[in-house]
Amino acid sequence: MGGIITVKSNLGMGTTISFTIPHINNNNNNNLIVASEDKLVQVIGGEGKTILIAEDEVNNYAYIEEILSASKAKIIHAWDGSEAVEYVKSNANISLVLMDIKMKKMDGYEALKIIKKLRPELPVIAQTAYALSRDKAQTLQAGFDNYISKPIAKSKLVELITGYLK
Repeated sequence: MGGIITVKSNLGMGTTISFTIPHINNNNNNNLIVASEDKLVQVIGGEGKTILIAEDEVNNYAYIEEILSASKAKIIHAWDGSEAVEYVKSNANISLVLMDIKMKKMDGYEALKIIKKLRPELPVIAQTAYALSRDKAQTLQAGFDNYISKPIAKSKLVELITGYLK
């Protein structure tokens, strides 16, 4: 998450563990600014857009939603692929889908097939813990528009989303 963890321990005295978590600063109604590796990454856009996040792990969803909330895009959460398909069917305003690959009921690959039949132009980005180069190639070959591996780096997600929200 871009924070820092420190541990100080003294035998017989105890241990102190401290950590920092970076803060997303919204300086402009239409911009999201995230500090990362001594540079600022700026996302322009998002207002009037709708992003569907298909993610079955509540903490993963909360993390992504927190990053994207400052973009002013409307965020919709689907718990699995079948729910994501239903949202795409019923909401023509969805501008982008972040799709987890491994979900119960219907996985990301199956949901992608149906979504691309319904709306071939809708960008669908795979998000997965499978991080090998062959995994990325497999997702792109399956028809995903892009790919991001978990744990998701804020700066990479922001840069990736920027291109699709403009």
